Amino acid sequence: WDGNWYIAGTSDNGQPFGSSTNTEGQIFLNPQTWATLTGIAGEGRAKQALESARQRLVKEYGALLLSPAYRNVDPYVGYITRYAPGLRENGGVYSHASTWAIQAFAQVGDLETAYSIYRGMLPALRAAADADSYQAEPYVMPGNVDGPDSPYEGRAGWTWYTGSSSWMRRAALNSIL
Repeated sequence: WDGNWYIAGTSDNGQPFGSSTNTEGQIFLNPQTWATLTGIAGEGRAKQALESARQRLVKEYGALLLSPAYRNVDPYVGYITRYAPGLRENGGVYSHASTWAIQAFAQVGDLETAYSIYRGMLPALRAAADADSYQAEPYVMPGNVDGPDSPYEGRAGWTWYTGSSSWMRRAALNSIL
């Protein structure tokens, strides 16, 4: 626990990542959502961790995997730091993780945020709102969407990613409805 959210991990020498003390990758989505979904976080910490995620990670097109994006390769964090800032797992929306955010927000009773993330991720709505920026088929779930540190913010990629679509269906049926 970092005071307002859960850290993502530590390096071999004990330095945290996903911490407010970091310059890049200060907050990661998965520790917040999974601490909530599994019940490891008590009610107070779950709500605080998700509020931090809402403030720092939730965008109109989904929940970012981390923020701010890495601009330098970090061997302890791994390959995600090798992607360009805002691309894929380096500060973009990773659709699997964003669906888990929908479920976690719903679990703590924040249905407005859960539904907002859900609607923001729907390919048909995204393509209808701005097809030129979205640049993906409106009938399939993308694996990722570029985040704010990318020059192509909001652009979808890795479409036909059926694992994410099944998680979206599960989030809609089990968490939102």
